[in-house]
Amino acid sequence: MKIQEVCSQCHVTKKAIYYYEKQQLLHVYKNQNGYREFSDEDVQRLKEIMMYRSWSISIADIRCLLDLDANQKKEYLQQIYTQRQKELSYQQESLKQLYHFIESDNTEDSFSLDDICQIMSDNIPQPFFDMFYEHFLPYLHIHIRTQKQQNAYDRIIDF
Repeated sequence: MKIQEVCSQCHVTKKAIYYYEKQQLLHVYKNQNGYREFSDEDVQRLKEIMMYRSWSISIADIRCLLDLDANQKKEYLQQIYTQRQKELSYQQESLKQLYHFIESDNTEDSFSLDDICQIMSDNIPQPFFDMFYEHFLPYLHIHIRTQKQQNAYDRIIDF
C-alpha cells in the first residue's frame, strides 16, 4: 500500500508518518525507487500509534507500549492512567486553593510551596525527598484553616 492510501485510510498526514518513522515507531519498507510500501502490519501499527496519540500519550511511552504484549500494555496503560489521575487531582486541588485564595483576599495564611520543597530538598536525602514530595505534595496545597492543620503543617516543616 502506498503512503497516500495509508494517509486516507488512517486519517493521518504524510508529515506525521515521516515523524513517526524518524521517532522509530514505524519501520516501513522502501522499494528500489525509494517509495514506501506499507504492509497490513504497518497500517495496524500506525493505527495503534494514532490511538495512543489521541489519548495524548507521549512518544517515549508509545515506543515502550509497541513492544509489549497485550497484558503488559494493559498494565502500562493502567500506570499512565493512575499517574494522570494523580496529576488531575493535584491540578483540581490547586485550582480549589487558588479560588479560595482569590475569594478570601487574605494572604496571611498563604505559603510558598517552592520554599517548602527547597527546605525538604536541602535537608532530606534524595530518595526520601522523592517519597515525601509525592505523598505530601497534595496536602501542602490545602488551605490551613484549623489549629490541627497548622500543627500538622508545622510538623512537616520541622521534620
